[in-house]
Amino acid sequence: MHRFAPKTLPLAIQRIMLEKLCKTKCCTTRCGTSLAWEGWVHPSETMSQYLISVTLKLGGKFRPRPIIRAIDPELRQIEGRKCDHLYPDGSLCLYYHPAGEWGPHMLLANTIIPWASRWLYFYELWLATDGIWLGGGIHPGSNAIKERDPLATQISEDNT
Repeated sequence: MHRFAPKTLPLAIQRIMLEKLCKTKCCTTRCGTSLAWEGWVHPSETMSQYLISVTLKLGGKFRPRPIIRAIDPELRQIEGRKCDHLYPDGSLCLYYHPAGEWGPHMLLANTIIPWASRWLYFYELWLATDGIWLGGGIHPGSNAIKERDPLATQISEDNT
């Protein structure tokens, strides 16, 4: 039995769906290989609205990964500490890339944009709780098994 990889969605489809389903400021595609989108997300009625950007490049050597940034307002630090769920370049860490939780066969408008909104919700809680991340997940560069499976953490601590 053969297993078929899902087909990559054309960036023109990604663009149409972003413009249809999301509050879009601007969206461009180039030669069918890159997409740049800016638009607004509103994590909740009591929280700030954020202008975010999503860039996606196809056709490279590695599996594509969208780059998501908060543009306005800029993300703040707490006493010089950045939020743990950011990559070193300042982009948002929305999912665990090595596990294949997102792929180019998935609509950005149905995955990355809602995930970014949810991330910003937990970011605002992080600010309100003086640096406690309540959103779960894996921090970039951390021990993935321990953070994804609390039982694994307890077992490994019990064995030390």
